[in-house]
Amino acid sequence: MARGHSPRITIGSVNLVEFFVSFAQSVVFVLTIGLSYWQVIVGLLIGGTLAAPLAAYITKRIPTRPLMRMVGVLIIVLSIRTIILALQ
Repeated sequence: MARGHSPRITIGSVNLVEFFVSFAQSVVFVLTIGLSYWQVIVGLLIGGTLAAPLAAYITKRIPTRPLMRMVGVLIIVLSIRTIILALQ
C-alpha cells in the first residue's frame, strides 16, 4: 500500500500468499516432526483456508478510506506491542 497499490489488491495478495505459507508450514511440520502435533497442523490449514475468503469479503464491503484507517491502526498497535515486548 505504501507504493500506491489499492488496499483491496494488497490485502487480497497477502491473504493468498498466507494460504500457501500455511500449507507449506504444514507440509514441513509433517515431514520433520510427523503427526504428533496434528492439532497445530490442522489449525494452520484451517486458519489459512478461512482467512483468505473472509478477508476478501470484508475488503469488498468496507469503503477504501475506513479500510486504510483500520490497517493503519492495526499496524500501529502491532508495532507498539512489538516494542513493548522487546523492552521487557
